[in-house]
Amino acid sequence: DDLIKQRGTWPRYEAMFDASGLEPRTCWDWDVDSGLKPCACYLRHCLLSSQRADVPAVVRESFLSDSFLVDRRTTLREYLRLPGVEARI
Repeated sequence: DDLIKQRGTWPRYEAMFDASGLEPRTCWDWDVDSGLKPCACYLRHCLLSSQRADVPAVVRESFLSDSFLVDRRTTLREYLRLPGVEARI
């Protein structure tokens, strides 16, 4: 949550919660040390969607650089560079 707040996307996130009425206002439900990893099939679909020609480069880059794993430190870009990850996707 802190990184989202620092990057200036928190107002948009808050607006989403205001519209949905969801609580608590956090994007994380899993413990930092849960070891949860992205579902390979879903991640592949997301990556393919982000690479479409009509997706602006800034959006594509934001998806890779501003999306974090449950550890709240590893970006999606860093995760994709780990040995063996790309082969599963």
